[in-house]
Amino acid sequence: MSLSDGNKFLLNGKKRSGNTTSNYMISLDQEKLKKGTNGYLGKVRSNFLGTEFYLYDTGENPGKAKQAEQIREQHGVIQYETNVLGSKGPRRMKVLLPNVDNAGQ
Repeated sequence: MSLSDGNKFLLNGKKRSGNTTSNYMISLDQEKLKKGTNGYLGKVRSNFLGTEFYLYDTGENPGKAKQAEQIREQHGVIQYETNVLGSKGPRRMKVLLPNVDNAGQ
């Protein structure tokens, strides 16, 4: 993804294969799209129908984390309404994000 004016790079996303639902890795690094690198931001994961997407940070899956501090946190949800025309045409979208104060809390 890049800004249209000046073509400035913003972030990179890649669909991860081998998952039961759509799963995308998000990174600030234009070249390296790998978990554990400095630019890795987290992931976006969909539900089975593709109507909700969940935004997660760099933490681990709750079933794989060795310590509670390592468990990933959910930072937002993107919801799509189902389309009356089937799969064709645009769908209405809602983005739900938590409030953040000036201190980043």
